[in-house]
Amino acid sequence: MNIEKNQEIKINYFTGNALILTIFKIVKMILNTFTLGIAFPFIDLFEQKYVCKNTYLNGIRLKFVGNIGSIFFVYLKWLFLSYITLGLLSFNLSFMIYKWHLKYTIFETSNDNTDSKFLGYGIDNFFNKVIAIIVIFFTFGLGIPFIYYRHYKWEKTHSYINGLRLEFSGNLKEVYFLFIKILFFLIITFGLFSLFLDKYLQSYLCSHQQIATNQEVSQVKSVLEILAKNKFLKKFIPKKYYKIDPD
Repeated sequence: MNIEKNQEIKINYFTGNALILTIFKIVKMILNTFTLGIAFPFIDLFEQKYVCKNTYLNGIRLKFVGNIGSIFFVYLKWLFLSYITLGLLSFNLSFMIYKWHLKYTIFETSNDNTDSKFLGYGIDNFFNKVIAIIVIFFTFGLGIPFIYYRHYKWEKTHSYINGLRLEFSGNLKEVYFLFIKILFFLIITFGLFSLFLDKYLQSYLCSHQQIATNQEVSQVKSVLEILAKNKFLKKFIPKKYYKIDPD
């Protein structure tokens, strides 16, 4: 697999069909409603296989090699914890699903997934969700593009496929313009554009994610890494959750 050669090509795109993505979304909603979320991993497995099959990163198609046995019981555990905590731990359900997606995502030309992983922490994801709610509330929704931009940067910076770190190449101005266009299309089509929304967003994300040009670039600091610099707060944060030089 000659990734280095393909890095110079910079071809990142998505070839999926909007109708198929919409069908996946509808089926998910129906199954989640009638099974209280239990059937979610089954349809998500097929969706992820389809998404990877139609995603090209640096000119190489991705492949999803996960199976239902690798996620179902872990998912049930988090679903149960979400129910008994009245939704408090539901923040980490999407995080857990993304880790599963990435762990079993490889380049089509690769033979195994041993170096595919996500190095972000669940507690960082939780803090990010809390910050997102606060920002959206105090900006009356105007901060939504900023939240998505911040999330994409954090998520991709901690994502590795076959040992190669990813990065999000979009900028905040682009993301704001993207949301303005989406809002405009939703208004003039009386909401019908929502049928194409998944395809639109997936195409944007695929075209703006790439293999990091410099694999030695330092990662975006997690929330805990930043908090750990405070001597008082540092006492309450487990060492495994941050990377700082010892005093």
